Amino acid sequence: MHTCPSDQHYRENPDDDEYHKFPNLPNPELMRLLALSYDLPLSGPEMAPVQALQIIRMHERASELSLRDFKALTERLYKYMNCYGFGAVIAEYALREELAKMFDEKDQQRSMALGLNGFNFNTRPTPYR
Repeated sequence: MHTCPSDQHYRENPDDDEYHKFPNLPNPELMRLLALSYDLPLSGPEMAPVQALQIIRMHERASELSLRDFKALTERLYKYMNCYGFGAVIAEYALREELAKMFDEKDQQRSMALGLNGFNFNTRPTPYR
């Protein structure tokens, strides 16, 4: 079983990467957790953490996320968390919203660093005719 260290550990050891990375669970184990999560008694559009992880992993820009981004996303999502008897859940809209905001901010930072204020990295240039 994987556990998360306490907040005190994070404060005392901010550079301890061993605890800051997602555990290297084999894909079959994650898929089993994901399958089991659909049997949870969720109300409305809420989802379990493993379902949220799947949405993040399947996002078209997931490969751009760094460890720092994951930590920031976690901090942003705390305010949307609810905890029931079986564990934490989050509203799907909140995850998608915060993920979109994070990528928008990354684009803004990249364009400002390159001196391209307002440039949209998600658009492709039109070919010359």
